[in-house]
Amino acid sequence: MDSTVDSLLANLHLSDNADTGSGREDPLPDASPVEAAASAHVGLPVRLITTPSAAAAATEHLRRHPTLAVDCEDVNLSRTGRLCTVQVASPTRAYVFDLVADNSLLQPGMADLLSDEAVVKVFHDCRHDAEALAHQAGVWVKGVRDTQVAYGLSRLHAGQSRPIPVSLTTLFRLHAPRSRGSGGVAGAAFKGRIKARYGTTPDLWAVRPLDVDALTYATTDVVHLVTIHAALARRCGPRAEERLAVAATAYAASFRDRPEGVGEAAARADFQSLCAAADAGRARRRSSRTRTGGYR
Repeated sequence: MDSTVDSLLANLHLSDNADTGSGREDPLPDASPVEAAASAHVGLPVRLITTPSAAAAATEHLRRHPTLAVDCEDVNLSRTGRLCTVQVASPTRAYVFDLVADNSLLQPGMADLLSDEAVVKVFHDCRHDAEALAHQAGVWVKGVRDTQVAYGLSRLHAGQSRPIPVSLTTLFRLHAPRSRGSGGVAGAAFKGRIKARYGTTPDLWAVRPLDVDALTYATTDVVHLVTIHAALARRCGPRAEERLAVAATAYAASFRDRPEGVGEAAARADFQSLCAAADAGRARRRSSRTRTGGYR
């Protein structure tokens, strides 16, 4: 097992201890009722960032952690949609940067942090997030890891077919801890209810103020992404960290670095290639089992 994979989970506990025991960090401002309700649901303090001073304080906290989770919400998440919120979580806090309130909140501090290759950022299906951040906010994310990529590589390593795409809802059911209210089946069910609101409110993420459900939904994903990624990385075989980093970097570039619209077609081709590779691996494994008279 890759020692760097083990460090992903170790970093969770090391960061928690540093946060609560070192006294280096300023205390969080009092939570609003909406923030308090979201915090209770996800199991971490949640803060909505709407001012440059709050953004600076959040960035200072996040800089102390080697691994972060990142997600975006948008109206039509793409290079031409409207980037509304960027969620970034450490193991002990979750921040929602409200770009509807102030579209400059990521500059310069968070933009620099998101572009720092030395800090790992875990996404789920980072393609549209990376595209929107680059073309709308001028932020080119580096140090990317991706739970969808990790799931795909874990399936390929096991010789299983149809590796991706996989929904985050599925990964929640399989890998999110049940110790927090947003984990497991409960978290998946909650996310499903909020997604149903898109049918009647397609511009949900541009509507202000954000209500408890929206703020909870926005932070539910980032609270669990690092843990999910670490669990999947354990199943990716030798040199997992290197393979995950290379694959996730390519995944982030697949929409962002191609002309608009080309990324979709390329992604379909990439997916077909992954499926073909998985099917070939499965066939080789079956052939090997047949020659040896069963399972090895």
